[in-house]
Amino acid sequence: MDISLTWPPLPTLPLLVALAVLAVLAAAAVAAGYLWHRRRRSARHAASATAPLRKGDRMPSFVAAALNGVPVPSSLLFADGQGMLLVFAHADCAISRALVDLLVPRCVDGDKLVVILHGAPVAPAMKPGPLPRHTVLVQQGDDVSRRFGIATLPAAARVRWDGTLASPVAAGTDAVLRLAHWPVARSPRRPRVSVLP
Repeated sequence: MDISLTWPPLPTLPLLVALAVLAVLAAAAVAAGYLWHRRRRSARHAASATAPLRKGDRMPSFVAAALNGVPVPSSLLFADGQGMLLVFAHADCAISRALVDLLVPRCVDGDKLVVILHGAPVAPAMKPGPLPRHTVLVQQGDDVSRRFGIATLPAAARVRWDGTLASPVAAGTDAVLRLAHWPVARSPRRPRVSVLP
């Protein structure tokens, strides 16, 4: 009994070229789909990010939770017909806690202070007791700060009694303190030296 192995015929050159072209087209289709998906996702992200609000813009409406979990709409903040200093801060950040501690006595005679926290308020400094004319709210994720166009915290804005911004959004601790009319330390200036005889 003679067993001989025979190999199938080798594919011809046109068939190899056709397979190579199909492989290149499939790879191009996958790459085009990936790039289209990436471009679409970045366009959605850019559309969701707004520019920071400027002086004279209307404050966007929002709903944030009070410390006891009760939802508070932004329209309720104007029930007393008074302006406010709206401060956005991290709940678990020591710098934000110190900033709020500085602003609470500063806002006793002026506008009321409304602090919108990002994250769960676990520290006692961010859970103040009964403060007259001051409100502490917790935002869901970064929904409220994104509506104001805020990318970094802490940030703040002055809002008039009619809901328009009396100042542009200030980002950073020094800018927030300046907005609250708090004196900010500056580096000492060098004395001017005259070179004339």
